[in-house]
Amino acid sequence: MQPLRILKFFSNIFLLSLTMAATVFAYTEDRSTYNATYHDATSTGFQLKGGAGDPAVGRSTSTNYILDNGLVIEFGVMTITVATSVNFGVLTPLIPSQVTSSVVVDMVGALNGYNITIKRDSATSTMDQNAGSPPDNPFPDATDWNSSGSGNGATTPGNNLSFRVMQAGTNSNYDSTWWGASDASGTAKYAGFPVSMQQIMNCSTCNFGSTDTIIGYRASPPVTQQSGDYSGTITITALVNP
Repeated sequence: MQPLRILKFFSNIFLLSLTMAATVFAYTEDRSTYNATYHDATSTGFQLKGGAGDPAVGRSTSTNYILDNGLVIEFGVMTITVATSVNFGVLTPLIPSQVTSSVVVDMVGALNGYNITIKRDSATSTMDQNAGSPPDNPFPDATDWNSSGSGNGATTPGNNLSFRVMQAGTNSNYDSTWWGASDASGTAKYAGFPVSMQQIMNCSTCNFGSTDTIIGYRASPPVTQQSGDYSGTITITALVNP
């Protein structure tokens, strides 16, 4: 009996549906702000801090009074950039294939960084065969990712669709408890796309600038999977930590 070969598998897999996190911050704290230049002006009877030559007065003091207005800085909108599609190309049963894509977040100002969440957009399966193929033929998913505690990632996800955060290329925050000590086979942990939003990365120190989180997508078709084109969508969100 000849082995099953899937001639064409996954055309334009994961048309990523992006949920943009657009947040404007107002941060108020005396003499503590980011990327601000202070110019202090003093005299014998009066002291002005944070106001001379700057757009706002921070704290004004004298022998008889203290005027504390704080310092308010308005930040712009943070942005998230994700690839519009991820394509596995042609797959062969029982042979895992992995592709990666980046989630780039440009943070313009935050106190406690941000986190990334993910979910699949179908309650039944992440991917199904496209129109023109036999209906109701989903591609199997690994166990839904749950971020509670140490997470439920597995080093042997099986013959299905799964994902993980990659250590290589991730400069936001790689959580080895969730995703394994490294990207090496047998150590790297994988999980299935969850039905509801679950965190996959949390970086409390990512307060300014651009940071990358690399997601690895793994597909290993079982021998019973029918040949054809499969596709599906997921939602990735970046949210500011409270």
